[in-house]
Amino acid sequence: MRIVRNGYKFLFLFAAFVVLGIGTTLLGEVPSLAVAAVWIGVAVTPLVVVIATRVFRVPEEDIVSPRPLWRMTGRPTAGFVLGSVLALNIIATVWIEIYGRTIGASDYSTIDGPGGLPVLIVDLLVSAVIAVLYFRSSIRLNREGSPAAGAAPVG
Repeated sequence: MRIVRNGYKFLFLFAAFVVLGIGTTLLGEVPSLAVAAVWIGVAVTPLVVVIATRVFRVPEEDIVSPRPLWRMTGRPTAGFVLGSVLALNIIATVWIEIYGRTIGASDYSTIDGPGGLPVLIVDLLVSAVIAVLYFRSSIRLNREGSPAAGAAPVG
């Protein structure tokens, strides 16, 4: 299965994160499962990213052959944007953890939640690794030349 249309890509991601959000929220309501729910969220998010990078294609990409493992997106710009969004999320998360109490944003603190500091560290590391993978993919796509927008589809 390959997803080429942007609308279907959006629906896939929306559905994945709605299911993840509802599932972890419901699990989190059970006191004995609150920590497990947070760890499930940390583990499933990169799984969604891996599935998306394997199934999403731009129209110019070969939809039959598997995408090379290093390739995260169809075009360099997409990887730079996604990597930047993840990097900004990391910066915002760290900022909130450091300064959140002074500005009244402590409700968004991960350290005070289930799982505490270990969850925060693993989540930040996972986000950093995914951001680096997006940046490296885009750099390589720039170097090797990605298909031009509007090129004839392959496959």
